[in-house]
Amino acid sequence: MRVRLERLTHLTPLTIALLYVLVGILWAFFSDRLLFTLVSNPHLQLALYTFKGWGFIFLTAALLYAAIRRSQTVARRAKNTLAENEERLRLALEGSNEGLWEWRPENDHLYASGRNLTLLGYDQDEFTVTPEIWGALIHPEDRVRVQRTLSRLRDGRLQAFRVEYRARAKDGGYRWLLCRGKVTDQTRAGVPRRVLGTQVDITSRRLMEAELRESEERFRALIEASPDMVFLLDREERVLYVNAASARTFGLLPEQMVGMKQGDIFPPGTASRQSAAIQSLFRGGGGVCSEMEKVVARQTLWIETFLVPVKGRDGEVISVLGVSRDITERRRAEAALREAYRKTAEILETISDGFFTLDGAMTIRAFNKAAERMLGCSSEEAVGRPLLEVFPALRESVFEQKIRRALDARETVLFEAELDRPPFEDWFDVRVFPMREGISVFFGVTTERKRLESRLAQIQRVEAVGRLAGGIAHDFNNQLAAILGYNELLAGDLPESHPGWKRIVQIRKAAERAAMLTRQLLAFGRRQVLEPAVLDLNLVVTELSDMLRRMAGEDVEIVMSLAPELRCVRVDRAQLEQALVSMAANARDAMPEGGRLVIETRNVALDEPYCRRHVDVAPGRYVLLTISDTGCGMDETTLQHVFEPFYTTKQAGRSTGLGLSLTYGFVTQSKGHMTVESKHGHGSRFFIYLPQVAGMAPVGAADESGPPGRPSPATVLVVEDEEIVRRLIVEVLEEAGYTVLSADNGAEAVRIAETHSGALDLLVTDVFMPQMGGRQLAARLRQMRPGIGVLFISGYPKDSIQAAGALEPEIQLLHKPFVPTDLVRRVRETLKRR
Repeated sequence: MRVRLERLTHLTPLTIALLYVLVGILWAFFSDRLLFTLVSNPHLQLALYTFKGWGFIFLTAALLYAAIRRSQTVARRAKNTLAENEERLRLALEGSNEGLWEWRPENDHLYASGRNLTLLGYDQDEFTVTPEIWGALIHPEDRVRVQRTLSRLRDGRLQAFRVEYRARAKDGGYRWLLCRGKVTDQTRAGVPRRVLGTQVDITSRRLMEAELRESEERFRALIEASPDMVFLLDREERVLYVNAASARTFGLLPEQMVGMKQGDIFPPGTASRQSAAIQSLFRGGGGVCSEMEKVVARQTLWIETFLVPVKGRDGEVISVLGVSRDITERRRAEAALREAYRKTAEILETISDGFFTLDGAMTIRAFNKAAERMLGCSSEEAVGRPLLEVFPALRESVFEQKIRRALDARETVLFEAELDRPPFEDWFDVRVFPMREGISVFFGVTTERKRLESRLAQIQRVEAVGRLAGGIAHDFNNQLAAILGYNELLAGDLPESHPGWKRIVQIRKAAERAAMLTRQLLAFGRRQVLEPAVLDLNLVVTELSDMLRRMAGEDVEIVMSLAPELRCVRVDRAQLEQALVSMAANARDAMPEGGRLVIETRNVALDEPYCRRHVDVAPGRYVLLTISDTGCGMDETTLQHVFEPFYTTKQAGRSTGLGLSLTYGFVTQSKGHMTVESKHGHGSRFFIYLPQVAGMAPVGAADESGPPGRPSPATVLVVEDEEIVRRLIVEVLEEAGYTVLSADNGAEAVRIAETHSGALDLLVTDVFMPQMGGRQLAARLRQMRPGIGVLFISGYPKDSIQAAGALEPEIQLLHKPFVPTDLVRRVRETLKRR
């Protein structure tokens, strides 16, 4: 019955109506005849006749009800199926990179899916798309072409179209879109009523096409400008094309070579080998590379030739492209190149960074050898497992945060951070780069670099304060020179019985103490005038041992371990002794209840690895002086500031905080190196490295010069920009019997030398002056007055006078502040040496 009803639903309404009429007529005719035949009672006939009519009505009604219901069910299922198919189509289009649109030209209604907006960077619901709005987004240069296409479609002249145009994106730029559409409904006159289409972003493709065109142009220009020989051959081995380099090689014009065969160009043997290689390519062989010797201008050259097939669209070889180049120099360099490659490979193995990749779920997909070494995990254990499962110490760390940021934002992340969770207690330099399916992570351990940066920052702080201290001391020395000089002149004018004599003595002592302070400041700033000499460090320590024992006290045991064959060093003895005394005093203060002070010497060599860890020292041979104590030691904070000026842990008034800073400055200026090891409660150990001096014997103390005698007649030119110092020098030298001329700058001194008719025996000049310095002035006067002596005076940094740490033998320098007797003695000595 169900099958029959289903068949009934496929009939047309007219067919159903005719069938109903036919069945009704047959039912009425045959049922009446049967009724009248079987029943003769008129009353019973009427009753049965009435029942038959009602039965027919109910039966046909039931049949119609079943048929209509079945028809509605089928229609509803068809409608649902159509809706599902349309939804699937919509989802497929939305899920792809294409935007769906529908246009009804009759009312100019446009529907565009959200994907059309996201193609341009807009949100899907940012605005409603209308023909006017979308038309405004089209690039002005493309708008007319798009409108012309739509007009032809509206007029029925097009049934389908494909157009490429630019549209303005949300960021203000333009993107290329490919729009395709097709008429799906139209009037009998062919006017479209419904047009469906899609849009896709083809910006990348258009950029690639433009790059391809540019590449072709560059390739063509490159071929013509290439120094290599490029040629094209046909199946008969005739030349179809040659570039300029090919023609130059054979001494012909390009048009002359076109049409030639291999036998016309090469010797028979070479032409035969070339011909065999060319024919193998036309038979379907792969590219061929060959090397051959060729005599060009009586020189034998090695030429390398590459032959490759050029195929048509059907895959058949239509020609052969050849490139030849001179490889004579390459052959000569191959041995050196192989050696360089071997060394490069070794270097790359030693300095490679750690590397691993992660997918979107932070699962490790690659893990290199350096990463295995740094992270202590093999690639077999890591690959295929989540990062935080393999390395749980990274959970909730800055590394996890940065890596997740790179994954989520698809951006490059560079950072340096410290991880203090075992087993990764180090500083790491990390570079994270996005990939198509995750990220790549490069990293290296930078703990040692961070430590060196901290050390360098400390050195720079010390240098900065040293420059400031040196500048102050220079200006102070000028004033002290005047105070000491005039004080000595005044003392010479008064007898010791004079009431003011004691005051003069106190003034001299105060000035001398101030001069000592300036020397300390200059020493700290590494700008003091050193007088280095070759010394036996063991001898200096031995001679100073009694003073060190008295200073340390009875509670401190001093132990000396001096190497028997210690090399000599070249340093300033006074500064070395001051450093030893200062460090012994610090050790004594660190052992208030007594202890042990050990002084050791030995020869050492500092290698490259050590010097890479300590940026202020160069590799070489050194003499090591070690001073150790068993005192209270220093914590980490104190160690970081131990060589900084004015830093002290002692009570106020007990220390200036300059002792170790002065020692550090003296050692560094002597081209040495100083470090310290200490731990709170376990004492301290200072290491002083001084460069060895080979092949030189230590010198003894210099002979003291006696008081100056009566000078011989001489004319002295004094040049000093500080007026009070200049007056003092002039007065002292005039009292000593010299003829004195003076100037406050170099230019005036030159004018005096030019106009003075008499002799000029000696130039006494400050080193640093405005306009013209002392060195430049001395050079000018030596040209004008050959044989003139020169005595430099300065309270300024010595390293600005010369690059080395000692005075040049021919330069005489008197350091400020000085007393008149020293000035007169040095003037006499300089006059004798000229």
